[in-house]
Amino acid sequence: MTCAEAKQLPILEVCDKLGAKRAFVSVSKGYALFHAPYREDRHPSLKLCLKTNRWTDLATGQFGDVIDLVKETMTMTTSAALAFLAGGVTPCKPFAPIKNRKSLAD
Repeated sequence: MTCAEAKQLPILEVCDKLGAKRAFVSVSKGYALFHAPYREDRHPSLKLCLKTNRWTDLATGQFGDVIDLVKETMTMTTSAALAFLAGGVTPCKPFAPIKNRKSLAD
């Protein structure tokens, strides 16, 4: 899968694949709110723009496309994120905030 192909994947489906918790979706208004899957997020602050297929973290100011979201959530390289999006990589479960993740050495 190329970067251009990955950027065409619906960001809503990518968030679901990442295990992000939905809070609000309004297709007619063109956006959705999720709890950020890459950090502790008590109040939904991950805003998805369904029209541009991009995301913004309203609490931290981070933003990007579907590749950036996978890289941030899974802490992986672009090539690994592309493999994940193509279905070649399965996510670890559950998606705990980074501070609660165990290192590979544990």
